[in-house]
Amino acid sequence: MDKLKKAGEILNKGASLLGAGKVDAAISVFKKAIIIDPKLAAAHFDLALAYQQKGDAAKIISYLKRAIKLKPNDYEALNLLGHYYNTQKKLDLALSAFEKAIKLNPMLAEGYYNLGVVLMQKGRNDEALANYKKSMKIFPDNSIVLNNIGVTLENMGRPLAALKYFQKSLKLNPKNANALCNTGAYWVGINPRKAAEFFKKALETDPNMDNAAFNLAVCLRIVGQTEDAIKLFERALELNPNFSVTYGQLYHQLREVCAWKKADKLLSKMRALTDIDILKGEIPAETGFVQVVYDDNPKRNLKVARAWSKHIEEKVAPYTKKYPFADRKNKKIRVGYLSNDFKDHATSHLMMGLFRLHDKKRFEIYAYSYGENDKSHYRKEIEKLTKFRDITALSFLQAADLIYQDKIDILVDLKGHTTNSRLEISALRPAPLQINYLGFPGTSGAKFFDYFITDIVTTPKKLVPYFSEKLIFMPDSYQVNDSEQKIAKNLTQRYKLMLPDDKFLFCSFNQPYKIGPKLFDSWMRILKAVPQSALYLLAKNDSQMENLRSEAVKRKVDPKRLFFGIPLAKPSHLARLALCDLALDTFPCNGHTTTSDCLWAGTPVITILGKHFASRVSASLLSAIGLPQLTTRSAKEYEALAISLAKDPKKIKKIRESIIINRKSYPLFNTQRFTANLEKAYEKVWDNYSKGGKPKNITV
Repeated sequence: MDKLKKAGEILNKGASLLGAGKVDAAISVFKKAIIIDPKLAAAHFDLALAYQQKGDAAKIISYLKRAIKLKPNDYEALNLLGHYYNTQKKLDLALSAFEKAIKLNPMLAEGYYNLGVVLMQKGRNDEALANYKKSMKIFPDNSIVLNNIGVTLENMGRPLAALKYFQKSLKLNPKNANALCNTGAYWVGINPRKAAEFFKKALETDPNMDNAAFNLAVCLRIVGQTEDAIKLFERALELNPNFSVTYGQLYHQLREVCAWKKADKLLSKMRALTDIDILKGEIPAETGFVQVVYDDNPKRNLKVARAWSKHIEEKVAPYTKKYPFADRKNKKIRVGYLSNDFKDHATSHLMMGLFRLHDKKRFEIYAYSYGENDKSHYRKEIEKLTKFRDITALSFLQAADLIYQDKIDILVDLKGHTTNSRLEISALRPAPLQINYLGFPGTSGAKFFDYFITDIVTTPKKLVPYFSEKLIFMPDSYQVNDSEQKIAKNLTQRYKLMLPDDKFLFCSFNQPYKIGPKLFDSWMRILKAVPQSALYLLAKNDSQMENLRSEAVKRKVDPKRLFFGIPLAKPSHLARLALCDLALDTFPCNGHTTTSDCLWAGTPVITILGKHFASRVSASLLSAIGLPQLTTRSAKEYEALAISLAKDPKKIKKIRESIIINRKSYPLFNTQRFTANLEKAYEKVWDNYSKGGKPKNITV
């Protein structure tokens, strides 16, 4: 028997063994074939296929290279080699292999697809798209390729076009989990409930798809299904413990239900991962928001914010345009406000008066909205008071183009690093001056924001170095408020809300995630020192209420002294705040709108002056209403002040009377004064820009 024939028979035997799942035996047989004929390319290729079943990438690549050296026109081997180079992130080698394979076989649909995948990873999206379309010409009905065309279009900032391809992909294969996930991702910021349905279908198709579990958890978090979100974040972590962002999301949700022990187990791991991620130049485990809420270290706040902004800058880098601003000769300064929250939301509650009072003779005011239209009073009023642009369906590139075409002089982003923000729009620099304001309580860490609006209480001199932006110091408080907020007149008695009439009623309507064990210790010590007292809190879900009651019991406080109130319409919420005696602020993240709501309702708030912006907001608000004496410097002082006020009805009454008087005479709720000062700030920064000056700290 000649050598070639004998080697061929051995290869057939090896193929049979491999087909039967006897991989090691097949490898042994293929190696015998190579001993007989070292130049037999098929034996090297078959060995690569055998090692493919063992997942040994190094050996797969080695044997494929040998096969190709022996048979340079083997397009199948080249195509497979390119695939494995890609898995090893060796993109240039993968690119070369796929190009050679296609040249050898111009009808290799899979080769064009694989080439498209690599080009997409290299950010060469136009070329990727062209290769996907070549693959489609050869093999038209391919759900996988259609999905990837959608992904490429999405990367190119064309989400609506991308959605059409995801839909085409699902029409061909309704169980394409990737297409389901990508369709869901389109809807997350627009309609999270709709998005959730696609992620659920993806998980039904592939229960081990960590991406679907994570994104479904995000949707459930947004719509307030916190307990279910926790379960899915935990599942996502099981499926992919290396996706560090899950740790930050899970930690935040555990804090939302006040599951402090479980959260504490994640804390050190989350922070360690964040530090490692930043060193590696990767997305940190902690989001900018999570970091600033739970960590009052301003140096670390800046590091994390900077890492997230760098990620956004890299994302938009392929689409960055050089928008020329030389033609900016508007008769009025054009200010554009950019947000997801032009609806019944805290941001709109605060901003309404500003929109109403802006001087239309000197300014043109635009609102760019990428959030849902909830048809609320707030949404309708903002639409009337501004040149309103609904950019929900626009890509970040299209939105930036629109802002540029509107010749906006000053773009004010009201979201920062918060849920559903679209910082990509600002990252494209569609306006000559860009400001970070209100929505996010800290620095953006971004190169694409010139200014941050603050005051000397929230940002004293020692904190200035920890802002990437130049600072605009407002003369009173940085926070805008609406002096025409209505308070419901039908809630003037406690019994209507099932609250005790015979108790001194403390309250804290901050979000539950702001309540930590140390803060709760303080609250329980206060309750124990004031026996005839109760604490009224915001109720978000059953787990939160059960956990807080349980924590009260551990601290030997009757859980019946805790009362919970569900979210109410703003006028009713303000009315119930007025029924409370004293509000207890949270730390290290203060109440922001929550604190000004209490003061507008006439209820005193006590706070602790903290170390970063988010922990100094209440102090700023109290100063601006003439009550700096309600700001303390430590937990001990905070507790002592709460107890002394609760035991001194005359003093509390006097403070409440002061609030009612000061609302009219002090600057906190003087919206007209705030608007005039903010407009002075806009004119100052615009004048500086117009004269060719670089952004600099300014004081109004």
